[in-house]
Amino acid sequence: MRDVQVHVEEEIQRMRDVQVLVEEEIQRMKDVQVLVEEEIQWMKDVQVLVEEEIQRMKDVHVLVEEEIQRMKDVHVLVEEEIQRMKVLLVQ
Repeated sequence: MRDVQVHVEEEIQRMRDVQVLVEEEIQRMKDVQVLVEEEIQWMKDVQVLVEEEIQRMKDVHVLVEEEIQRMKDVHVLVEEEIQRMKVLLVQ
């Protein structure tokens, strides 16, 4: 009978040990979950920054296009002035 009691107590201790291991594993999984959530938030933050940078680049593109158009307009005005000066020279 004593052997059975000792065996039962050993089995109970093993089950407690397993319970502790399971609780430790659960805690590790929770820790990993927190890390994953932090990584997801970091990626969302990076996505926002990338989207803001894309918008800035689009804005710069618009400004560059406007400047190109202004330069074309100036070119036309310069060409017109050159033509007027040529006409004046011919007279």
